[in-house]
Amino acid sequence: EESRAQQRLGMVGLGGMGQSLALHLASRGFGVAGFDLEQKQADVFATKSAGKTIVTCRTQAEFLGQLERPRRILVMVPAGPDVDAVISTLRPRLDRGDLLMDGGNTWFRDTVRRISELEGSGILYLGVGISGGEEGALYGPSVMPGGNPDAWPLARPILQAADPATAADALDGRRRRRQEEHRMRLSSDRSWWSPACGIINIWGRMQVYTGVVRHQ
Repeated sequence: EESRAQQRLGMVGLGGMGQSLALHLASRGFGVAGFDLEQKQADVFATKSAGKTIVTCRTQAEFLGQLERPRRILVMVPAGPDVDAVISTLRPRLDRGDLLMDGGNTWFRDTVRRISELEGSGILYLGVGISGGEEGALYGPSVMPGGNPDAWPLARPILQAADPATAADALDGRRRRRQEEHRMRLSSDRSWWSPACGIINIWGRMQVYTGVVRHQ
């Protein structure tokens, strides 16, 4: 029911990163609705988030009904076909002006493709690189958004709450070096190969951010 729609963000995918990020945003004052197709994941999250401004939903209909309009949904599932599956399932149920954000380690060409596929539907789309692992997601990740510029007013409060460094010029070249250094610093604390992966991912994402996104 519309009267129950009070959560500012929907989180699809309640694995380690999704859970941590939802808890982080709840600690910043955001109501979050969480949903996962795997009942076990949902049960774990419901227990972990008890007493917080978080609702764990058992069906997609319940999940969508919990969200403020326009809806803001962050997809935290493995990059690739899983993201496409979530989009194809949600798309018929979304309205013009709703926002989808992909928080996975997505290849930049997939982000470009999805923006193109959603063009004309009125559904806004952002690729949101989130660095820092589960610990970073819980205590403060590095966030690198790119996509439809019209999505920024909707995304900005949430992304800045997750990472205050995600300012109005977050996609501007002047900030990229600082963001890269932050990502690398977080990655180097976790494993020897993460920095190399971070560099490759950053290089790929910049192709999207420089060519697709512009905002004031």
